[in-house]
Amino acid sequence: LLPAFKEVVEELFRRKLVKVVFATETLALGINMPARTVVLEKLEKFNGEARVAITSGEYTQLTGRAGRRGIDVEGHAVVQWTEGLDPQSVAALASRRTYPLNSSFRPTYNMAVNLIDRFGRARAREILESSFAQFQADRSVVGLARQVKEAEESLA
Repeated sequence: LLPAFKEVVEELFRRKLVKVVFATETLALGINMPARTVVLEKLEKFNGEARVAITSGEYTQLTGRAGRRGIDVEGHAVVQWTEGLDPQSVAALASRRTYPLNSSFRPTYNMAVNLIDRFGRARAREILESSFAQFQADRSVVGLARQVKEAEESLA
């Protein structure tokens, strides 16, 4: 959805002019709506090629609209029962809280040139270095340096 449309939906919902929103995970990701209850019709989605089960991270994102940590006192998530739905798979999705989070941000030369043009070299560098992708890259370099040091100590 266009960002302007997402803002309109969010504002109408906040003012209680819209009572129910049927949302995809994309809409659910991009808006801040204080829903009391989230209903999941299915625990699968179309990934562009086939219907696949949602991940625990996607489940958390979708159900996170209700009972937002630090904001709401209470929230409810309901999974609609369908033939063949395994309650244990729902429980596994709901109880898993650790899942890998990897940045999909991949800066390009064009992006860097546009940032430099718009913000200048120093600010463009700050922007790129403040990304989650850079944080993960820095953390992996620290881990690799530690492994090299341990290997060198082991050899000595």
